[in-house]
Amino acid sequence: MSTNQVIVFELGDIRYCVDILKTQEIMRMVEVTPVNEENDKAKGIINLRNELIPIINTAHLLRLSEQAESNETRIIVVESNKKKVGLIVDRVLEVGTYTLEEMEEMKAVASADTSFIRGIIKKKEHLWLMLNLDQIA
Repeated sequence: MSTNQVIVFELGDIRYCVDILKTQEIMRMVEVTPVNEENDKAKGIINLRNELIPIINTAHLLRLSEQAESNETRIIVVESNKKKVGLIVDRVLEVGTYTLEEMEEMKAVASADTSFIRGIIKKKEHLWLMLNLDQIA
């Protein structure tokens, strides 16, 4: 039985995860330069080692209430479709593992707009909602 690894993080009280193979870096929150006030999904951009990275307000994207930034707030830089983006998260919890048997496709679970969620990973003590990075990046 093969296992896959994910970065598990929280937004509010909900646990989410992203594929570790698509994760470039986890960094502390830095100043983000706003570029488009009309787009509430994008918070702005950062300069990461001479590369401009768009920063996504992940809570807004998922229609969650935004938490105040804290010393646990992080940016997870991910790459999908040859594009890098930074996801603002409330806190990174762990590197987790799961098997395909523990994951259920989102289409089978909900009828609401779940385009940003790829599936649900069922762990004994928690559920992890896996982000669909192809829809975000």
